[in-house]
Amino acid sequence: AAAAVVAVVAVVVNDDDDDDDGDDDDDGDDATEGLGIPISHEICFDSATKLISALDMDVSGARFLTGSYDYKVNIYDFGGMDARLNYVRSFEPVANHPVRALKFTPTGDMFLVATGSWQVRIYDRGGTLLGETNRGDMYIVDLTKTKAHVATVQCGLWHPSEKHTFFTGSHDSTVRSWTSEKPKESVSVVKCRSRTGQRVGVLSLCIDKKGSTLIAGGEDGSIHVMAYAANKLRLLHPIHDAHAANTMVTSVQINRAGDEFISRGTDGTLKWWSVKAPKTALASVDSLPNEHEMTDCIYSPDDKLVLTGTSLSRGQDGSGLIVIFDNATKTKLQQFGVSNCSVLRLLWHPRLNQLLVGSSDGKVRMYFDPKRSFRGALMCASRPARKADPFDLQFGDVAGTIIAPHMLKAYREEENKRGRSAKRRMEKARKDPVASKRPEPPMDNKSGKQGQILGYARTYSQYLAKKIAYNPNPEEDPREAILKHAEEAEKNPKFVTNAYKKTQPEPEYDFEGLQQLSKEEDEERAKKRKFDPSKRPV
Repeated sequence: AAAAVVAVVAVVVNDDDDDDDGDDDDDGDDATEGLGIPISHEICFDSATKLISALDMDVSGARFLTGSYDYKVNIYDFGGMDARLNYVRSFEPVANHPVRALKFTPTGDMFLVATGSWQVRIYDRGGTLLGETNRGDMYIVDLTKTKAHVATVQCGLWHPSEKHTFFTGSHDSTVRSWTSEKPKESVSVVKCRSRTGQRVGVLSLCIDKKGSTLIAGGEDGSIHVMAYAANKLRLLHPIHDAHAANTMVTSVQINRAGDEFISRGTDGTLKWWSVKAPKTALASVDSLPNEHEMTDCIYSPDDKLVLTGTSLSRGQDGSGLIVIFDNATKTKLQQFGVSNCSVLRLLWHPRLNQLLVGSSDGKVRMYFDPKRSFRGALMCASRPARKADPFDLQFGDVAGTIIAPHMLKAYREEENKRGRSAKRRMEKARKDPVASKRPEPPMDNKSGKQGQILGYARTYSQYLAKKIAYNPNPEEDPREAILKHAEEAEKNPKFVTNAYKKTQPEPEYDFEGLQQLSKEEDEERAKKRKFDPSKRPV
């Protein structure tokens, strides 16, 4: 595990210069404390080499997950971390597929992983694979007739009260419900369509606390409100013009009461909606740059605040922002600069009262307040790493490392098979005479060996049979060889002549019928088309 860089810093909450007096700083701190935002201190996890695309924490706040575009999922445990902030485990769910979504169950004993593939994988708390969904049949036009997704799965979440039920949204325009006990086939399907009936890929999902309302954000700027009851999904309200045309709804989030929800789009807006009457937005705020398809918008644990992040263009100077709005008045209250990167994933844990922020530079920043927050970052940030002892030594020319041949990737047969393409495997099998069942080549020497002799005959018995049955240069005419026995056959008949001695002692031959038959054969042969190599067929 790569060691993470630790930073415990105080965050400036105003834009005043360093020359301002201490009264202004106190006013900024008072404003932060008045909003109840735990953002006075920060620790930084150097989690990935590419942008953070997925983020989630279990209900107890003991572990959290990070997923990124470097194809890896990292598991962090606060109880086992010290100030170095190393992850407990890191693994790659599907080779060369970026992680799109991570979600713990309401009990925290399992989590699902959605990658760029068509399948969703389910792991236990420690990262052991429990099962995965099937791939759908891409040649079936009606997607309700196939059992699984036929395109990239882009989002997923669990039912808040049904332990084994989870939902997924895909680029194939479907939202499906599943059960983790039998994940090979979806239970219910809803298709998301545009106003003209075209398929709309699903990019984001959210569900209310009761588990009865499901909201999906589309890739064309539309929002689809669905109902879930009795293991069935049903489309209620499609909002086709929720955001600007040809823009994506990167995040949707419903409040605790289940009567309102917010949406974030790549058109640079944040909108409030009513669940029962979602035809028009309740409020809208623009001038919030968003260039990524996973930019979040979230509610605070008490639903009084709304948070979202902003993006920076490549090469643009400045900082990505966490923008905070008052949920009641729908007005901007405050904003905080994070770093010279885009703010993507946001997670405010209600039990820990700490804020997790995933950004485009591959780092996860955790904000907390020692006065308001509990456990979590407070446990690992104050736990020092082990100090080096003067008697710590390493022996050997390889710095104390023992390399076993079977542990190296070059000597792992399974690793080589997974990393090798089908064409290369076939080429290697062709070189193996046993695997390819290659026939033995003809003998190169003059005398033969191991029972084999020259020519096409492989064994001596085949050689004798060939010599006896076929002679390419006969010494006598076969007709003359047969006529040698004509006199003896007339004197001592054995077969045909003995049968006609009493009934027909003198043989009678039908020469006329034979001539007629030969004439008919000649006519048939004349009718057939003769091949002339000098003439081309018409």
